[in-house]
Order: sequence, then C-alpha cells, then structure tokens
Amino acid sequence: MSLEVWIEQFYQPSDADDWSHAYRRALGYWIGYTNEGGFSDDTRGFTLRFMAKEYTFNDSIDVVRGMHLVGSGGSGFPNGTRFLFPAGIDGIIVHHVIHLQPPGKAADDIVLTNHDLEISNRGLTLATIPVPPGMNGLRGTGTVIERLSVDALNAALGAAPKEAHGIAVRTTCVLRDLYINIFSGNGIDIRAWVPTWNANSWQVQNCLIGNCHGGLYCWGSDVNAGCAIDVSCTGNRGWGIWDTSLLGNTYIACHCDGNREGAYRTGTARDGSARGVFGKSIARVLCRG
Repeated sequence: MSLEVWIEQFYQPSDADDWSHAYRRALGYWIGYTNEGGFSDDTRGFTLRFMAKEYTFNDSIDVVRGMHLVGSGGSGFPNGTRFLFPAGIDGIIVHHVIHLQPPGKAADDIVLTNHDLEISNRGLTLATIPVPPGMNGLRGTGTVIERLSVDALNAALGAAPKEAHGIAVRTTCVLRDLYINIFSGNGIDIRAWVPTWNANSWQVQNCLIGNCHGGLYCWGSDVNAGCAIDVSCTGNRGWGIWDTSLLGNTYIACHCDGNREGAYRTGTARDGSARGVFGKSIARVLCRG
C-alpha cells in the first residue's frame, strides 16, 4: 500500500458514525504483522488524508508513529475537515513512547488501555502486542498535523466531566493551520519532562484556539526551543498563552484577546517583558488581554 492513504480505505459499515475504528485500522496496518506472523521492520510513518466533511470519533486519536494527518481545504475557521470528539476526552494525543507489552508485564512508560487496535484483522489489542524487535516502543515524534478543525461535542462550558485537551503534545511535532474549539482543557497542551516525555523543538503555526480553558499552554522542563507563529487565542476561560518552560520558546506575531485570566503568563509572573522565557528570543510576544 502507498505511504499516502485516505481514512475511507479503512472504514467498515459496522463502524457507523465512529471513525475511531477506521483510524486504528490504519494505524494497525502500519505497525503491522508480516505474512509470516512476525513484526514488520518497516518503521516509517505515513500520510493519512481526510475529506472535506465531519468525522466523529468516540475515542481519542492516539498518534504513535511519526505521521502526517492532513485535512482538506484551507486554514482557520471553518476548515474543510472537522473532527468531533465527545466531551471529557482528549482529541488528539501525540505520544512520546508507547511500550507495547504482553499480558502480565508492566510498561516502562505509557500503555494505551481500552483501545481495540486492530492489526491485520487479528483483533489484537495494544495490551497484547509485544514490543517489535529493534524498536524502542512506538512514538509519534516528528508528526505533522494540519488543516483540521478539532471540536468537542456537547461540551457546554464547564460541563465536561474532566479536563480534556484539544491536542495533547507529549513529543516533538508540528501543528499548523488548525482551528481548535470548546474543550474543557487547553486547546493545545504541550507538556514534557524527560525521561517520560520530551517535546523540545515543538512548532505551532497559524492556529486559532477559542472557547477552551486555556489557549496554548506549554508546561515542563522539556518543552524548550519551540516556536509559535501567528497563533490566535481568543475567548478562553484561562490564559491565552501560558509558558513555564525551563529554557524558553519563541512567539512571533501571536494574538490573544478576550481571555478571562489574561493574554499571556510566564511561570508565576505577569509582566510585559516575559523575562526568563523570552529573554533570549529574537521575537517579542505581541498580545493583549
């Protein structure tokens, strides 16, 4: 199969309105078994394309390959492709390392649970798949996600049962041309502490985030040297941008307006110079409350 496919190639009529199954079939195909019953040694990622329509997912999209998720149409609101998720779950999770363990063995890192990942139609789950030889787990590092709207369904403000983020970033990736709306957690939540997660050198470009708890939140000791360009955070209940990175990130031409707690925050300080986070950057944060 080509390294560029459409999600419709993995859809089955029994899936009804839940595209989570088709996504996991696509993911499973690329993790894949060989015809001889062993693991494929092809660790490349792939491009998964989506048409200009709405896709409803009853579960989070777990990214465990360095892959390209791309919608149709332009950027901003509305995008041609719209992802809809139930209230109270993360939309897209870009994982650092997933260690797939056989039954009875503890994971070194994170194990996806209750996900009926289908591999070559064998009906295996992530919890029953041993680590492929030569692979240090599966990871979403290097993923590019673009040209999508990501929304929470039935998510009246404050009604979701728990904090859930639009896109949860736990490893280095690129997010661009996205519209993220109505999540109980943050629109984009980047957080990492080595050795569990590492999201250094993240990139967020030309994204609009609104009606979430926070806009772009960047937390942890290993979320440094990232760059946000033309990110607009408006109408959120918390801060537009909150950065607590250890070494600093760069923000260029970012816009924050109408966020309940303010435009941006660095650590526990709220001052226009943003010293300690942006002091070594060549750019200034251009935001207003």
